Amino acid sequence: MADGQDIAAEIPAAAPPARGERSRLIGELAGAARASHFAPLRGRYEAAPVIELPEALLVYRVENGRLIAEIEEHARRHGLDLDHLRAAQETLEVQRLLHRLLAEKAASPEGPILQELAEQGQQIEPLLISADGVLINGNRRLAAMRTLLARDPERYAGFAAVSAAVLPADVTPAEVEAAEAALQMAPETKLAYGWINRRLKLRRQRQELGIPDAEILRAYRLADAGRIDEELGQLALAEDYLQRFAQSPRAYSLIADAEALFVGLFGQLRRMAPSLAELWKPAGMAMIAGRAAIHGPFDRQFPFADPIPGLMPMLAAHRLAEEHGLAAPAGEDDSLALDKPAREQLVLILSDSGRAEQLAVELHDLMERVRAELQDLSSPARAVQLLQKLRDTLARMDSERLTPGQRRQMQSEVAAIVAKSAVLFGEDPTPSGDRGGMLARLLGGKRR
Repeated sequence: MADGQDIAAEIPAAAPPARGERSRLIGELAGAARASHFAPLRGRYEAAPVIELPEALLVYRVENGRLIAEIEEHARRHGLDLDHLRAAQETLEVQRLLHRLLAEKAASPEGPILQELAEQGQQIEPLLISADGVLINGNRRLAAMRTLLARDPERYAGFAAVSAAVLPADVTPAEVEAAEAALQMAPETKLAYGWINRRLKLRRQRQELGIPDAEILRAYRLADAGRIDEELGQLALAEDYLQRFAQSPRAYSLIADAEALFVGLFGQLRRMAPSLAELWKPAGMAMIAGRAAIHGPFDRQFPFADPIPGLMPMLAAHRLAEEHGLAAPAGEDDSLALDKPAREQLVLILSDSGRAEQLAVELHDLMERVRAELQDLSSPARAVQLLQKLRDTLARMDSERLTPGQRRQMQSEVAAIVAKSAVLFGEDPTPSGDRGGMLARLLGGKRR
């Protein structure tokens, strides 16, 4: 017997019959059907006639949501586009390609359809097909049944004819997409769609097919349209990475394991000021590209998670610029903002995909150092040192030399310090009217 890979390469054995012939046979069977199956359609569940038909009549669908990324990548490798594969959907070559991809997913330990059907030896639930025999739901199951039938025609003879519920002939492509999403892409599905596939499907449904957001939200069990925007933004970031940083457009397999990183990076970038996002976008991409060189998980660290403390993005960017000779070391009173030439040079450095692993390690180590430094700065001992320094500075000042504006500003800052300390110590803040007394006490003398 040939091995599984050789068998898959020969399934199906022939191209499906012409569409008109399929439609005629399926129509006749559906007209005589006695059973029905409820399928999601047009915002509700409608009864669809259940028929038994030869598996050879059925057609895998190029637009299968589980395969979008793989199909896109196959097209890129062979110099094709998705429209070409859609047009050639019913050819033997494309049907065998789709079968190979689906058979791999059917054997996945995350949703072992092949194993289950091999043990059961019978179909439990009907497939869902269009009126011309194109699969809408049950692609993996059909791939598994076809594979088992080819491996052992005697034992799995029952898979030569399959059970399928038939949607009406007047369903639109958008309604087919919505039905598939409702059945397969909701969170409770056994084998979740890959994160890229899910977002590619979302984009097609919203942007190409114009499916209303309300229908998409219902099918995907999403709370609001903002979640759709988030997922499409994450997809755009991933594709920008593949296009510009990895220089491998549509090579989605390169980032199949990086969902948490792209989701986290997208969330952080949209909350940053543009000048910071300009730096941390290529920095995050460098870390994603070189992630194999970083020891241990880092998806819960900035720039993939909230910076702790909040000063980290600005301080880490400035420190990185310092280490590359693009900025002078900042003193305690200096601004950490980088000028435009420094930012542009730093972006060029961070965008060097050829040094991704080196940059990933450098950035990870930098973040660890900055985090430790900032934790030290926020320690009680450091706070005492700073307060002592402030007291000594104020003690040397002559309040008569303060302008009215400077006096008001200092009084405001002192009031804020005292209020913060009161909260820290669980005390009542000093009334705002006693700011002059507070300033006098910090100066170490009496009121003037």
